[in-house]
Amino acid sequence: MYIKNKHIELPKILLFFIVISWGATVFIQNFVTSSSFDILSVRAIDDVAFQVSLRNIHNFTSLKQLLNMNDYGYGWIYWAPMALITYPAFLLQQASGTAWLLIVLPRMMSLAFALACVFLMYKIVSVYTDNEWIKLASVALLPLFPTQAYFVSRFSTVSQAVFFCMLSVYLTVKYEQLDRKKLRLILLACAGALGTKLTTVIIVPMLALLILNRYNFKFNKDNLRVWVSEILLAGAITVFLISPAVLFFFAFPQQAEKSVKAIFYFVKNTQGKVDVISNIKDGVFKASYYLPVFFALIAGMAAKACRDFRGKASAYRFDFICMFAGYLIGCLYLCITIGTGPVYVLQYSLSIGFVLPLGLTALDLPSKKALRIFSAIVCVLTVFVQAHFIQQQVTRSSAYNPLRYFQKAKSSKDTLNLITELRTAVEKNAPDGKKIVILSDWELPVFMSPLEHNNIEFYSVWDNLHVWETYKADFIVLYKKSKGFMSEEDFKKAVSSATENNIKTYQKDRSTRTEFVRTKTLFGKSWSVVAESNEFVVYMSKTN
Repeated sequence: MYIKNKHIELPKILLFFIVISWGATVFIQNFVTSSSFDILSVRAIDDVAFQVSLRNIHNFTSLKQLLNMNDYGYGWIYWAPMALITYPAFLLQQASGTAWLLIVLPRMMSLAFALACVFLMYKIVSVYTDNEWIKLASVALLPLFPTQAYFVSRFSTVSQAVFFCMLSVYLTVKYEQLDRKKLRLILLACAGALGTKLTTVIIVPMLALLILNRYNFKFNKDNLRVWVSEILLAGAITVFLISPAVLFFFAFPQQAEKSVKAIFYFVKNTQGKVDVISNIKDGVFKASYYLPVFFALIAGMAAKACRDFRGKASAYRFDFICMFAGYLIGCLYLCITIGTGPVYVLQYSLSIGFVLPLGLTALDLPSKKALRIFSAIVCVLTVFVQAHFIQQQVTRSSAYNPLRYFQKAKSSKDTLNLITELRTAVEKNAPDGKKIVILSDWELPVFMSPLEHNNIEFYSVWDNLHVWETYKADFIVLYKKSKGFMSEEDFKKAVSSATENNIKTYQKDRSTRTEFVRTKTLFGKSWSVVAESNEFVVYMSKTN
């Protein structure tokens, strides 16, 4: 379809409009509630935690420290470029106190990778169809998946990890045959994904099947020699991208040990009591957050796989079988191994979830005008239904709505007042010139960020007050609506779905709080109440 004979196709105009509108919305929101570190927790507590990790890297005292940047189990390939790109903004913040650029830049990195994912989606779907309406709908659906959009406007690894997963798949499917050089590029992209985030390992089965398909599943000596050598090289590169210290452990044993411990600690945190049914129902099935769209795309993937299988022999004949099987294997692995809840299954499945919009290629029907019109109508309806669902999330103020940070900023007056109240309580009672340590329940905002105040150490208590004895706190700020202060009946309901280990932690936390409130003693010290409201109570150590 052409407009004014300028050969500008309508689907591409619509696609461009959708992507630009979405990107502009995210771009503008990235500046919301970002003027200082003291109000950053109003937006997202994860932003605060990641900024602390970034500050630790920026304040490095030796080059050895830069070999094992693995906070939260993420790899060197994520932290090292992020630290380098944001370093000028860090210097600006140190020199002038201007923090907004340092706060915003990591989110812009997420947005840049997300836009690159949109481009790769177009390139991947173009391998399988020339129908511009199908391309439009497939590409438009990707940012309209709520969870995908959720992480685009955050200081997060998700966009980067998904980008490398998509790149590895695109580099595989764009060729009918693979030689050693092409295989190496594919495995390097996969190494980038694994180096960013270990949970992207779920892309491996899909990628392996697609690669084997390009080799016609021939396991001869020549192929095996190439595969083994390239996999070993990719494995070494993956280790380097996760932590150079581990690859060169013989030269940097202490740094290597630190990296390994950090990675295993966060891998262990995904374990616990696994509820497979909940992981499937509230994790896998929530890929689009709208079941009719999800099942329609799954049905399209299956239909395309069956149709290709019965079609003419070609390098692409088994691609959808490989992708469909790889998607199922990856999701099954998550469902039977992740014990931290369906929300994490949903998050991790993004590494393979980008293949779902390819289900629309089942609409690439024979070139009869009526069928082409039918395909276009279905594509438009699919995008419209998904977009309507997203619009409903806006009106419901859902966590996954695309305007959530505008809404947060609009409704943050009470939170900002709470930050002022808490900061005033501490500053009024803190000894002049003395470095102080604050323990505060995670439900409360980070009201005095150590990124903003050099004499402050601030730690969030995650329903585990009993484990903080060694931190020698000067102030403890407790949230009165936390699990530890609930009635016995409400407490049991709140922890009913938690793992056995977490329930024990919550119980210890609750008993510690009860005794602390009763005796005003904790960690071998006496405490006094210096401020209290309906939401919080601030305790100060009497030994200050």
